[in-house]
Amino acid sequence: MSIINRRKFFNKISIGAVAAFVLSNIPSKLFGSYKKKDFKNIKVKIHPDSVKRNK
Repeated sequence: MSIINRRKFFNKISIGAVAAFVLSNIPSKLFGSYKKKDFKNIKVKIHPDSVKRNK
C-alpha cells in the first residue's frame, strides 16, 4: 500500500510542477494580472477549508 500511496503522491507533485511550469511560461499579456489575483484569492479560500477538514 505504501508504494501505491507514494506513486500517487509523486504523480500529484509532477502534475503540479508541470502546471506551474506552463503557467510561468505563459506571457503576462495573454494571462493577465487579473487572473493571477483570482488564483491567489481561490487558494486563500480553499486553504482554510482543507485545514478544518484535516483537523
